[in-house]
Amino acid sequence: MRELRELLALFLLHYIDKYYQFRYFSKKMLK
Repeated sequence: MRELRELLALFLLHYIDKYYQFRYFSKKMLK
């Protein structure tokens, strides 16, 4: 079960990173 939790954590981190990159990019484009 630990491997699944680590995989989920990695996926979450990757998703959050992409989400913040997208937000930062859209903010730059709006200005």
